[in-house]
Amino acid sequence: MLLMLQYVWEMRGKEHAIERNFTMNNDEVKLLSQMKKAINNGNKSFYQRKDRDYLLDLSNLGISLEEAWKEILTLNKHFYVLDKKPIYKQSNNHLIFKKIINGKKTYIKLVMDKDENGNDFVYCWSFHEDGE
Repeated sequence: MLLMLQYVWEMRGKEHAIERNFTMNNDEVKLLSQMKKAINNGNKSFYQRKDRDYLLDLSNLGISLEEAWKEILTLNKHFYVLDKKPIYKQSNNHLIFKKIINGKKTYIKLVMDKDENGNDFVYCWSFHEDGE
């Protein structure tokens, strides 16, 4: 019984994780924690890219802007993936995740920066169906 409870506890939160063999290091775990704090403080925004319309991407996933931020707050080490395109890496302040949302594998890229007042600020650069 104890082993079964431990297994259930370990599986909690993995129901929408993607199979992968990556692990977050301590700095990345700390960064995610800082990102969640900034988001909870309202220091967040979707980044308007020239090549994607985030509102259309969210609509294609069947979620609203508010629901997307709620999904982001549920991210943890079980959803983390390595950046396959490190050439685009601008800094060490970004994290990439993949998660099943409404039955679709979803690619999520978050970047932490400072706002004009020096506060931590999170930009969601990607939140769309994964095209791998």
